[in-house]
Amino acid sequence: MYFITFWTYFHILYTATPSHTGEYPIGQSSWHFIRNILARIPHRQKKSVAGGLKSICLAPDDTVARERAEAFIEKYRKRFSEAVHCLEDSLTALLNQTIA
Repeated sequence: MYFITFWTYFHILYTATPSHTGEYPIGQSSWHFIRNILARIPHRQKKSVAGGLKSICLAPDDTVARERAEAFIEKYRKRFSEAVHCLEDSLTALLNQTIA
């Protein structure tokens, strides 16, 4: 596993633009899923991987989110198998929290 410093976590995850109400578009439980997956990614690749995970969480509906998740899994399966396994295990719960 790779160590995530507080500032790395803050920079990667909280760069989403707040809505007009001042709330972030991704719920707190989704951030925990993303954090758990990013903990299995080397530091240099965290930013690009976080972008893919954010796109899954910000999908407008369940089918788009699943398509993005499948694309993410295919893209990173060989390089980051442990992170992909974590995403596969938590995908249903992640989508239930995100698409509500």
